[in-house]
Amino acid sequence: MRLLVDGTRYIAESQYEERAIPKAAGFRWHPARREWWTEDPVKAMRLIAHADAAVAAAIRAGIAALHDSVAASSAQDADLDIPVPEGLAYLPFQRAGIAYAASRRATLIADEMGLGKTIEAIGVINQSTDIRTVLVVCPASLKIHWQRELERWLVHPLTVGICNGTVPDADILVTNYEQLGKVPPKDIDLLIVDEAHMVKNPKAQRTRLVTAWGKRARRTILMTGSPI
Repeated sequence: MRLLVDGTRYIAESQYEERAIPKAAGFRWHPARREWWTEDPVKAMRLIAHADAAVAAAIRAGIAALHDSVAASSAQDADLDIPVPEGLAYLPFQRAGIAYAASRRATLIADEMGLGKTIEAIGVINQSTDIRTVLVVCPASLKIHWQRELERWLVHPLTVGICNGTVPDADILVTNYEQLGKVPPKDIDLLIVDEAHMVKNPKAQRTRLVTAWGKRARRTILMTGSPI
């Protein structure tokens, strides 16, 4: 057996009789490629004895980056100048959350209720000038809340539309889970999923719809006060 690295993927090349080794390490089997693989450096570390010096160095670098990411996810502030409308200000921990989410393709914001997850998500839009098209999916009762907060906190000249039976032409579209199927599929810059615990069942229609949009989005933010 030998361990290889291909971009962000760690691949375990093994004989058939060795198949239990990568499986026990947590690697997944890819039927089409006929290989065991993982993107988790922690799992790759379990097979580091089968890696050459270059691959071992890549695994250790991945572990270090993971530790840095975990530390950043719990930061209480960030030294980052995030655009904000005049008269408003982000709280220190919100700046840290915005900085963290703005640096990643996908983020779960799991602050407790009332701590400003909505403001953090909008802060990511403010921080990233390349975000021009956004889809916000939330419970129906929160659509007006999202509209108000977007109009209050946005600094870029983006239009905001609410999906109420019809789908308006807007840069930022806010829709509820029940109406998501009415939104014509297209590529978007950012998908925001509020109360994301509502899509925990992979067999549910709403989960499949949100997952399909996630594949069309360059970046994704999931938000929930109930991450379990």
